[in-house]
Amino acid sequence: EQQYSRWMAACRLASKGKTLADSSFSSEVQSIQSFLAMQKTTPSNNTAQTDESINTHSLVSPRYQKKYKPKQ
Repeated sequence: EQQYSRWMAACRLASKGKTLADSSFSSEVQSIQSFLAMQKTTPSNNTAQTDESINTHSLVSPRYQKKYKPKQ
């Protein structure tokens, strides 16, 4: 990650016409690292929804709910 963030910071500075010796290089690296940290997820926060937990009635209009009502 460290190497990737430095490489991305260098690309961003180069696109602005600046060199690696510019004073904003370290702040650019820090901002990229904080962005990468936000993308990391912990296993405890993952809440995968199963097909049974999705409320299909909230996704379909009442007109089509009546039309395709399951026959019992």
